Formats: sequence, structure tokens, C-alpha cells
Amino acid sequence: MANYIHVPPGSPEVPRLELTVLEAAYREGALRLLRELRPEWRPEEVTTQAAYLGSCDLQPDHCGGLVVSMFGGRTPPHTNDPSPPLDDVQFIDYEYSGYNYQAYDIGNHFNEFAGVNEVDYSLYPERALQLQWLQAYLEAYKEFKGVKAEVSGSEVQRLYVQVNQFALASHFFWGLWALIQAKYSKIDFDFLGYAVVRLNQYFKMKPGVMGLTLPE
Repeated sequence: MANYIHVPPGSPEVPRLELTVLEAAYREGALRLLRELRPEWRPEEVTTQAAYLGSCDLQPDHCGGLVVSMFGGRTPPHTNDPSPPLDDVQFIDYEYSGYNYQAYDIGNHFNEFAGVNEVDYSLYPERALQLQWLQAYLEAYKEFKGVKAEVSGSEVQRLYVQVNQFALASHFFWGLWALIQAKYSKIDFDFLGYAVVRLNQYFKMKPGVMGLTLPE
């Protein structure tokens, strides 16, 4: 991912795997992936269920699991198993991961209050709830960083403006993404309708959001 994002100095190196997994032969591709990620696993002991791969080595008290969500595929269902694998690695929507702007992730989170299959933007958090959420977030952030100073109203207001501006960018981003998916994806989902919803919300929010100003 270093080809597409700015990686700060000192960040751990992310290995690049030149690997393509075909939907019609996912087991073969998955085993090739396992040889890279889990070379100690025995191919004959690997079981596959859709996109789920699992293996137990010779020690009865040590199971390992690897969950891979392939692009264009569906995320494996959650399990109610109270004892998950000990050596567990999960890649969920890995193609969307990476360093991002703090305010974008929060704005995108607020946008998803509205849902995906049945989108209702009346559920987008109002200003009062956002300010309460951002206050708690900044307090936890400062505590984690070991900063003793209290969170000021100006800090909360600044982040509020940034979050809503990035929420606008999120609508535009996912609207364009959905248009591309409508053309190429084989998933049974109304991507075109979703694109219309996101872009409509972008244009609806834009005048109010662009009128927000950062505190002095």
C-alpha cells in the first residue's frame, strides 16, 4: 500500500504479495496465500468454507485460523463460538485499509449511522450528539497520549467542522465507488441506486457544510 499512501517514517514495512485468487479456484489460490502467510501449516490439514480457512497443528491446544475477505466476495459470517482460535489473523476489506485522516474516519462513521441496505439519513447524528461524541473522543485521545490538558470547546468545534467536511468527502467517494461497482461488480446489490443516494446526500449537505468555519 506504500505505493498509494504516505507512510510515515519508522512505520513497519508492509509485505507486498503478488497473488491473484480466482473465484472459480479459490482453494488453490488460498493455499498459495497460506504458503506465504503461514508456511508452517500443512496443506493437507487445511479446510476451506467459502472464504474461511482453518488449520490445527499437531498440538491439540493450539488452533490457528485465517479469515480472508476477497475483493468482490462476501465477508464470512460471524460465529458465536465462545472460544475463537488462539493464533488468529483476519483480513477484512484489506483493500480499503491504510492510514487516513482522523476526521475522515469519524465523518465516515457518522455517515454509516444511516445504514447501507435501507439508507435513512435522518439517523445522521445531530450537532449536539456529535459534539458530545467528539468531546469523549478527544478526552480518550489525550488520555492515551498522556496529555494532561483538558479538552477545550475550541478543540471540539474545530474537529466538528473537520468531521462534517470529511463526511461530505465520504459521500462523494462512496458515490463514485458505487458507480464503478455498478459497472463491474457481480455482487447482488443495487450499487447504482446506492450511488444516487450518496451523491444526492452530498449535494444536499454541501451548502451547509461549506458554510462552517473553523474557530479562531
